[in-house]
Amino acid sequence: MKFGAITVVGSDAITFQANGSVSSSGVSSTLTLSSGGGSTSGGGGTLKLQSGNGGSTSGAGGALQLFAGAAVGTTGGAGGAVQLTAGAAAGSTGGAGGAVTLQAGAGAGTNQAGGAVTLTGGLGTGTGAPGGVTLTAANSTTGVGADVVLTAGAGSVLANDGVVQISRVPTSNRAARLRFIADNATTVDLKAPAAVTSYALTLPTAQGAASSLLQNNGSGALSWAATSSVGKLKQTLFTQITTDTTTTSTTFVAFLSQAVTIVAGSDVVVNFTCAGSQNANSRTTFFQLLIDGTPTRGTGFGQSVAANSPGSCALVYRATGLAVGAHTFAIQWRTSASTSQVRPATVINEHASLLLQEVTP
Repeated sequence: MKFGAITVVGSDAITFQANGSVSSSGVSSTLTLSSGGGSTSGGGGTLKLQSGNGGSTSGAGGALQLFAGAAVGTTGGAGGAVQLTAGAAAGSTGGAGGAVTLQAGAGAGTNQAGGAVTLTGGLGTGTGAPGGVTLTAANSTTGVGADVVLTAGAGSVLANDGVVQISRVPTSNRAARLRFIADNATTVDLKAPAAVTSYALTLPTAQGAASSLLQNNGSGALSWAATSSVGKLKQTLFTQITTDTTTTSTTFVAFLSQAVTIVAGSDVVVNFTCAGSQNANSRTTFFQLLIDGTPTRGTGFGQSVAANSPGSCALVYRATGLAVGAHTFAIQWRTSASTSQVRPATVINEHASLLLQEVTP
């Protein structure tokens, strides 16, 4: 149509046989398709572009294609743009602006997939930058700015729900990054490692207290924990032999004991050290650790030189899986024969002490 126009009256239609087309001619000419304007209170007309239905047996429906013109020539002109813009509201009553919706078709029949919606930026050439995809919500000068909402589809059960995915870089198969831009334009990136065993993390149900830290239960459920209780020492208890002590018993008898009350999830680290002697040669002093009356670990020292010569031993143990509440940690001792002795009051080289430390795993 170079200078004229086609006018359709009422609900008449224009029909093209075979592969007909409507085009404008001339340099930089514009082809405009417009529906009618509304009356004083009536709505404007609808402009409808609809491709044809498929055949009655199994033919596919016709595609609807919108193509902007490609750049041609040797000087590198820009390609044409495709723009979809909904109508703005007008008038004194303050109507809402029109919406733009892109929705793929639903599947039909048995086990047929729905159509997909894909937004893809154009490839650059040489050192030219590739085109990006930008989703921008509207600003507000009087209230809160609009949100950008990405919603995955619901599945038949929770485990089948769709995900909002940051995919890999297709040309290199490397992990893409999710970037947050600060007020001063610096950035924080989140990125999956090059290789990982897939896992899921579930955030806590509420905000944590000040200075609290996130801890994992080993199954991906995160919770808030106080700084002092994450891999930290919670309490220390100490006892020692302060007077000269001896035994001639060849069966275990009491030596040191310490009670401790623990909270949920705590372990107890036991440190026992001793330096003592025997009043005769070729004798041995034995020690054992009892937790709530149950023997758990043992140690000892032998007298292989002259009588009353010092010997030493140590025991370190971590008690795990203890129930919440009070527990008793005790050290018992015995001698193989003659007299075993620990004499801190009179012999500086002899001593014995028990240190308990409550810690979180």
